[in-house]
Amino acid sequence: MKKFIFLLATVIIAISISCSNNDNNSTGNGFPTIPQDWYGQWDEIGINSVLQIGLSQEEKDLIYIRIFSFTDPSTAEFKLNNYNIKPDTLEFLWEYDSSINAWIIELHNTDLPPDLNICEDSAITYYLKINNQINQGNLQIPFLPICSFPEFEFNENYSFNWSIQKNPEIQLIWLYIINNNNKEYHQKHWQLEGSIRQHEISKTDYSNYEGWSIQIILNCINYIRSGTFLAFSYTDKDFYQYKNQKGVIKNNNMMHIYNIIEKLSKSF
Repeated sequence: MKKFIFLLATVIIAISISCSNNDNNSTGNGFPTIPQDWYGQWDEIGINSVLQIGLSQEEKDLIYIRIFSFTDPSTAEFKLNNYNIKPDTLEFLWEYDSSINAWIIELHNTDLPPDLNICEDSAITYYLKINNQINQGNLQIPFLPICSFPEFEFNENYSFNWSIQKNPEIQLIWLYIINNNNKEYHQKHWQLEGSIRQHEISKTDYSNYEGWSIQIILNCINYIRSGTFLAFSYTDKDFYQYKNQKGVIKNNNMMHIYNIIEKLSKSF
């Protein structure tokens, strides 16, 4: 489940009355600015369709692929490295999410051809046709980051460092503060240049929520964007700290956090 979350290099969009065919491998219009109050409403920031390809570090070699369409997808075709992805059923396994008014497809390793190699620093050629809109291009999967997450204290600023073999185009850091009792949560995020290797979160962002669970996510992102289409690839590394029902602090127990904010995992 990667958030994000779950979550990001260059694309082209052209729109005509009957059909558009977009093919671009240079930096496009820039990664869209994501508002702090974010629940996956890509259409509210000018994006009509999204392709995201994630490589999980927490679950070795697990691949997350999500496609978002904010128009009703009556027909669809999807290829990676010229492999047809589930061509018989991809009509398309869409699930409608009424909270963001979007149709979503979610795919994992078992949905992909066994010879399709998606790994660190691999180049992925994609072809996505939704209705009469065609988008195609190349995405580079980022390297996996190596992070040093210290112990978390609510009364101190939180600073951490990481390394990565090659700069991604951008990086995103997500902070989630989660109430275990009623599943209320607060979130904040920061967009960083790809060369940055350190970040500090001010205690003012969480000091009023002592005793709540904490999740911090680093996304390393390459992207393709032009007009209303966005494709992005990402790797990530996560830190979790929560208190169980007995008040015992646990670190890096992913499933607990996943169960609390499962919906968010499909938003980014």
